[in-house]
Amino acid sequence: MKRAIVDAKAFAEAMNKVSKVLKKSAIPILEEIAVRIQDDRCTLTATDMETWLVAELPVHGDDMSFVFRRTKDVLKACAHFEGELMLTLVQQTEEDWKLEVLCGQRAAEFPVASRKDYPECGTVEDGKSLQVNAAELFRRVERVRYFSLSNLLVEKEELSALCESMGIAYAGCNRLSVSDAFRSATGDIRERVPVTTDGETNIYLAYCRDNKHTAGILSRELVKETLNRHTNQYEKLANISYDKADGIFRCDNMVYDDAVDVPECCRRAEELFELYQRCANRKQIETICTNYLRALEATKLSITGHMYFVPHTYMDQVDIFEDFILLLSGLNKKATPLVVNSFYIIDDAKQREKMTEEFYLAVKKEIAAYQEKCDYLIKSSSQSPAVMDRWVLKVQALEEKKRHYEGVLQRELSGLDDEFSVLKLLSQELQVRANSIRSQRFQQRAA
Repeated sequence: MKRAIVDAKAFAEAMNKVSKVLKKSAIPILEEIAVRIQDDRCTLTATDMETWLVAELPVHGDDMSFVFRRTKDVLKACAHFEGELMLTLVQQTEEDWKLEVLCGQRAAEFPVASRKDYPECGTVEDGKSLQVNAAELFRRVERVRYFSLSNLLVEKEELSALCESMGIAYAGCNRLSVSDAFRSATGDIRERVPVTTDGETNIYLAYCRDNKHTAGILSRELVKETLNRHTNQYEKLANISYDKADGIFRCDNMVYDDAVDVPECCRRAEELFELYQRCANRKQIETICTNYLRALEATKLSITGHMYFVPHTYMDQVDIFEDFILLLSGLNKKATPLVVNSFYIIDDAKQREKMTEEFYLAVKKEIAAYQEKCDYLIKSSSQSPAVMDRWVLKVQALEEKKRHYEGVLQRELSGLDDEFSVLKLLSQELQVRANSIRSQRFQQRAA
């Protein structure tokens, strides 16, 4: 157990100051504030890896360091503290700690974590200057890029124009089938309606669910589900359908309801159906993004979401990608902001070791997927030289990526040699088969 005392007002002001840089991040620890108490100084740090905010204030007590797990809760609590604030750090398990906070008659408890995984900000002593070779520094800096597309719908014409203006390949955005557009549109109809009558509140859910349909007619029903009951009740409010033969969107058998605006739900479903047919969705735009990053020889990191390591040789293209996502956010029909950011990592032995591990994991997955596809083409006796040529080129590109990363990481990645040997044999067989088929077809045409 370690204990320290600070002025509550000064601590709250410092917390608020450094919290200005915090934002939603694919790296959870970057959403929190780190604390270090040492030599009667309390240092609070927050960063998004591009901007660092640091605040210091006097403190009395034991040295300690930790990272808050729920900084937002701490900020709210600090607003109610005044006077002398006592901080007590208590270890619960090897990885779990808690911070007990006492100020007068007010007390609170917050979960905290070890600071070992929190990034450190470099410092320069007062009165000293730091001189670096800019070209050398630039060469030694790499970037980690992450983005989140969330809820996304963009007009295909606008998306195509944006891609063309920025030199980004427009691919994977074929028109949605009417079936997919119909399901997506009706799936977006979801309302939660609380109704209070005679002091009793009922909660209703209005949404679309599947019902009987044929190959030529798409059909779903709008229902109202009553919650807060031992057994939920369901009422059919309308039948929504689309006839592929005549191209007519219909809402039939509509029932008047006090809680749900049935005609409005049907009108919105039809509007969304038309929108989905002319728009690209999140999955399609993700394809554009991942194809672009693949061209930068980016390596996906083993973290949930879209986080990639990009070698320093492609920094200019990373900036283009960031601009693309920001402009895309302005075109989003869903009005949901898109997240895109990057931070720099220094080329040192520790980071190279981490990135080597990440590269091994990512490339081993790619090799396995490539082997499976090549093996399938061989065993299925594919008659498409173009398809086989494309996979031969993909294998060659993966080999080139490995050679590039050997230079970036400053080490030979010999641990992948066995997997690549098998993949190269499959690739060579594909090439032989493709050439043989072309030769046979040429001879047949000549005969």
